[in-house]
Amino acid sequence: FHHPRRVIIDPDTLQTLSDRLFHEGMAEVIKMASTGSRSLFDLLVQTEDIHYDIERVIVEALQLKKDVVERDPRENRLRKVLNFGHTVGHAIESALGGAWYHGECVAAGMMYTAGDGVRAELAEVLRKYGLPTEDPVDTAVLMQYIRHDKKMAGDTLTVITVPSIGSYQMEEMTLDALQRVITRYKALHASN
Repeated sequence: FHHPRRVIIDPDTLQTLSDRLFHEGMAEVIKMASTGSRSLFDLLVQTEDIHYDIERVIVEALQLKKDVVERDPRENRLRKVLNFGHTVGHAIESALGGAWYHGECVAAGMMYTAGDGVRAELAEVLRKYGLPTEDPVDTAVLMQYIRHDKKMAGDTLTVITVPSIGSYQMEEMTLDALQRVITRYKALHASN
């Protein structure tokens, strides 16, 4: 297992993408900012035109990810932070059978495990980039897919939560506890 010697990034290729594809890629940037950089998150919120700041955004997001991957190349512990939004996001993706792009599913998945004080900010930036903050999948269906998540260890999995923008926690959660989290979020959203 070796790290790459060089990575070539050509931001001009982003101009060839549809808005939807560009925005679904932004879910990765939002994820990295949410878990590791208040300043990058604020830039995403404040910029009038993301294309103007895209090189800075790419560099900062990749630096965050690079730091994690270099410190934990085999996903022993720290690298799990990259899974923020993915536990529920993968279930959404499977349930919808390709109707949503991966980044759209991860965006919606982030909302479930964002802290109560973070959700409004996260929802605002997700909406700014045309990403969903909720999904149409029933909790029972999501749980069917989550039960088959490759990261399951018995009846528990490590769920990444974001108590405040720029920070994260790794929480060992049983399936029942995660189901309660999902049910609570869906109930809160349904009442709004």
